[in-house]
Amino acid sequence: MNTTVQFRVTSKDPPKVELSDAGLYVRFQTEPIARTVIQNEWPHIAVDLDANDEVIGIEVVPAPSGFSINSIKNIVATAKVGGLPRYKDGDVQIENLSAA
Repeated sequence: MNTTVQFRVTSKDPPKVELSDAGLYVRFQTEPIARTVIQNEWPHIAVDLDANDEVIGIEVVPAPSGFSINSIKNIVATAKVGGLPRYKDGDVQIENLSAA
C-alpha cells in the first residue's frame, strides 16, 4: 500500500473521535466541508477537506475492531494524511453517537 501523504492536518488541537453505529470520524477542525476524497473503498476511508484543502476529518466505515487511541495514527497513515498534531491520549475527546 502506498502511504504517500496527499493532505495535511494544520490544526494543532488534538483530534476528536466521533463513534457511531456505522463507523467513526476523526475530526481535526469544524470548518465547513468543501470536498471529500475517497482514499479506500473497503473499508471505506474518506478525507474531508475545507476550501483550502486542509483536513477537517477522516471517516472510517466500519470502525476498526478493537479501536484505541493508538488506532488514530494508523487511520491517518491509511488516509494518506500528514501533520498529525502531538497529543497525549488523555487529550483526545471521544464522543459516542451510537443509538442506545
